Amino acid sequence: QQLDVGGRLVIPVGDEPDDQRLLKVTRTGAATYSEEDFGGVRFVPLIGEQGWPESGSRIADRRSGRARTRSLPEMIAAAAEPLPGFDDPAFGELFDRFGDRRIVLLGEASHGTSEFYRARAAITRRLIEKHGFTIVAVEADWPDAAAIDRYVRHRPPRANAGPPFQRFPTWMWRNTDVAAFVDWMRQHNERIRISSRLAGFYGLDIYNMSGSIGAVLQYLDRVDPQAAKIARERYGCLTPWQHEPSTYGRVALTSGYEKCEQAVLEQCRELLAKQFDYAQQDGVDFLDATQNARLIASAERYYRIMYYGGAQSWNLRDTHM
Repeated sequence: QQLDVGGRLVIPVGDEPDDQRLLKVTRTGAATYSEEDFGGVRFVPLIGEQGWPESGSRIADRRSGRARTRSLPEMIAAAAEPLPGFDDPAFGELFDRFGDRRIVLLGEASHGTSEFYRARAAITRRLIEKHGFTIVAVEADWPDAAAIDRYVRHRPPRANAGPPFQRFPTWMWRNTDVAAFVDWMRQHNERIRISSRLAGFYGLDIYNMSGSIGAVLQYLDRVDPQAAKIARERYGCLTPWQHEPSTYGRVALTSGYEKCEQAVLEQCRELLAKQFDYAQQDGVDFLDATQNARLIASAERYYRIMYYGGAQSWNLRDTHM
């Protein structure tokens, strides 16, 4: 009687805590109700003076020696492994079980705790040192991460490049824990001195369209000035908005700016078509240029569709990464 018509109540039902079901009760009329059964449900048992009393069946099971089904907390406790401190070599050794994998996904779980950054760094150091991993791919924009990659692989910084990691959240990668890990990568690569085994630092995200446009043009200015001229014309559509690309997204809703999509796609395709010629000069710089061109194409589309709402823009970003 406490529910209004249309009101819903979700409640566990059952006398035994180990054998309850989760029901949703909906009041459909003045004297009518409907039920939806979501299946079995369990809760962590309360203990102590205010805890749940043990049922007679549980006591009987223990006295008779019959095995009972373990609760979820008990199963987790049985499978859990204690973790030593991050600076203890035994911490990294726990992850040797993943050493034969092609890709190890560490996840994020947090955008800011020192403990999580240090844990990821310890795991990554172990995978690089003992198992030969050579790629560290992070949720950062390609041109920003490329500045770090040049540092850790002892390559000169890109001329006239601005400081990396300027967009929100700047603290995500510009922090002391990441700086310590980056310095370790640089020292590791200095010891290795074999180009094919050097560990690199790469960004997967799509937001720094301005930095990517600058990187592509600077690369083409050096290897193919005529192609650089064409690229400037193609990217000219985006130039007014490259420092505030979300504004481009609003303007792009008008038909006059649909041409930007085709121009940036053509530029990306043309770079790839000249792979043989360009890569012979410097394969690393060619990879950097093509990834930046790919980022520009994805970012243009991302900002163009974000104002339509829904999941399309997020799916595009995740697909790019």
